[in-house]
Amino acid sequence: MILLTFAHRLEAKAFLSYFKDLKAHPVYKNLYISEKDQLALLLSGEGILSSATSLSSACTLLPNLKKVINLGVAGALNPSFKVGDILIGKIAYASKSSESKNMQFKSFPLEELLNEFSSYDIVSAEERVLNTSEKKYLSHFGDLVDREIWGLAYSANQFNIPISSIKIISDSKDDEEFCQTVKDSALKFSNDLLSFFLEYISVKEINVKKSEITDFEKYFSSHPNIFLTTAQKNLLRKFSKKIKLTDQLISETEEIINRHIEKRPKDISKHVFDFFEKLYSPTIYHLNQVARESIFSLNSPQIKFSPDPIFESPEISFSGKLKNEKHKDEIISKIKCLKIDEWSETINGDHLV
Repeated sequence: MILLTFAHRLEAKAFLSYFKDLKAHPVYKNLYISEKDQLALLLSGEGILSSATSLSSACTLLPNLKKVINLGVAGALNPSFKVGDILIGKIAYASKSSESKNMQFKSFPLEELLNEFSSYDIVSAEERVLNTSEKKYLSHFGDLVDREIWGLAYSANQFNIPISSIKIISDSKDDEEFCQTVKDSALKFSNDLLSFFLEYISVKEINVKKSEITDFEKYFSSHPNIFLTTAQKNLLRKFSKKIKLTDQLISETEEIINRHIEKRPKDISKHVFDFFEKLYSPTIYHLNQVARESIFSLNSPQIKFSPDPIFESPEISFSGKLKNEKHKDEIISKIKCLKIDEWSETINGDHLV
């Protein structure tokens, strides 16, 4: 059995919705189990101590546990990472206090779940890292900062169970107002992690073999006019599974680049990857375009709408915050503008835009 761990329920929300056979343990309510999928899910809580004790409890209740995978948000300590990048953990370190510059001596190697992706060191902070000076200090020890992986790794080590970590960047190195941002984007982060998990991780066959770098990847990863974020590097690997490098593809891509050559490299990359998305899956590309126009365009600081991340269901999730009558009126107005029937027809292939 494989155990997925999340610090908070919002991070796990998309997984709890997708794996419908997960049932709460009769005694330990933060542990969910699906015997059918040979999968379990743990809400460990935030903090090194909480995560360590939670995983220890889960391990005693799951005698056939073979592997632990930690998923969730992390802050960027490396300025090259962008919000939304999904990264694989390499080594877990712990900070007793970034203010007093006191690090935990012991570290734990993390199993590199996906060999074809680069992996990065993670520092677990005893307390929330709230300012750039603390982040600067921690950046000497790792590329990411979270609150739980070191505690989870400590516990997994005691039970001799391999553990891996998949993190999505929720805030940049210089972002000091990240707490509200994380709350507002929690559902999107959860959906993005689920999409990544379903794309690259097999529950029944967890060991992913390293694959050769394709000509497609070599050509576009070294192109002088294309700037790749970490997330786009991951996407390039995904696209290479279906898109082959041909003279026609090179010609069409160069035409796109020349058309936007006056723009910044990262803006050029966006246009190129939009083209790749359409080639890779025309149906998903179409649904994403419709979702941007009819669903995401309605998002505001007061309310966020999110469709099913894999477009299997026409259901639309939403979350928001209400502070005054004006906000209430705005939320009601946004909901009224949502064309649910048209979206349902689009998902079912009955309505073309």
